[in-house]
Amino acid sequence: MLALKADRTIKRYPDMFTGRTLAQVGAALGLIFGLGIFTVSTVQGVVRSRNAESFARHYAEVAKKNKLPDLMWLGVPPGSRSSVSPEEVFQKLTANKKQDTAVYEMKTAPLRNLKTRLDSSPDQEMHFVRLEKEADDGLTSIALALFELHGPPTKEFPKPEEHALVIFKGTTEGGKGYEWWVDDVTYPYKPQTASLPEKPVDDGHGHGPGGH
Repeated sequence: MLALKADRTIKRYPDMFTGRTLAQVGAALGLIFGLGIFTVSTVQGVVRSRNAESFARHYAEVAKKNKLPDLMWLGVPPGSRSSVSPEEVFQKLTANKKQDTAVYEMKTAPLRNLKTRLDSSPDQEMHFVRLEKEADDGLTSIALALFELHGPPTKEFPKPEEHALVIFKGTTEGGKGYEWWVDDVTYPYKPQTASLPEKPVDDGHGHGPGGH
């Protein structure tokens, strides 16, 4: 912008100002670098979205075909999954139930109910619909994935169609591209009613609320 302004000023007052060529070069370089940054950001956004969509389809497949511990295991960050099995994750969560039933219910009830519906009959299905919202703070990516569950109504699940929202988090650490895990599940869910999680408030010293 400054280069373009300088070019216009030099053109209007050629006897007072010189350096128009330099101003034009500056304007061209600014445009090139500006477009370059925009292009890189756009490409990164497309890659992130496609990776999140791929993980969402995998999640739906696991939800339909696998057991509850396998779904809970996808809530473990990728870097830690190799050191813990789905059964160990399930056992740990179950053990926490004895210590704090309220927290256990809050964290696992939506997922358990979702899995119960899918297991209620072979005709129950779960499909990824779309990503409702996305965000990236430079370190961690967040994607809100919308799923549709449908099948024959049952006494416990009388609605033939319901939705679920699954919050994914992902990183690109280790140079392996985006790796995702499940941060939270809402079921049942009304589409377009969720908001992105708020970022922790920094007190200026690298601490969030209550930090030391």
